Order: sequence, then C-alpha cells, then structure tokens
Amino acid sequence: MGTPDADAQTPPETPAPANQFDRLCHRVSRQPGGPDRHTIFPRDVDAEQRTVRWLTVDAACVVDLESVR
Repeated sequence: MGTPDADAQTPPETPAPANQFDRLCHRVSRQPGGPDRHTIFPRDVDAEQRTVRWLTVDAACVVDLESVR
C-alpha cells in the first residue's frame, strides 16, 4: 500500500468491457446521389462530444468482421 498522497493521485481502474466494440454505435446514412455512408462513434459520449469523436466511411469500405478473420 502506498502513501495517502500517492493513492489519492492514482486513478481508479476501469474494468474492460466484455467486448470492446460494445462501446461503439453505428449509423448508416443513405445518400440519394452518392454512396451510402457509415458513421461509427462512441456510445457513451454526449451530443456535443459526438461532433468531434466519430469516423465516417463509404459503405464500400465496410466489411463483415467474420469474413476477414
């Protein structure tokens, strides 16, 4: 056990989720004049943070995980 000051500065451990991908959400945007777009973002962020913490790609870039294992 460390000193009280050292313990106060140590962040608590966060248990890892059973599946790391459970932390992500996925949305598909249908584009009438172009390719459909897939957007992936963290499930636990608020609407404001979501505007800066996301990734969007064309549907053609998305593959089924099982097909590439």
